[in-house]
Amino acid sequence: MVLIGIFGVLLRRNLLFMLLSLEIMLNGSALAFV
Repeated sequence: MVLIGIFGVLLRRNLLFMLLSLEIMLNGSALAFV
């Protein structure tokens, strides 16, 4: 159970990081096109 909890937290953190990097990439491409 503890392992599942830790795995969930890691997954959530990775998902958050992925969303953040995706947003940064989109902002960067938008700036490049302007």
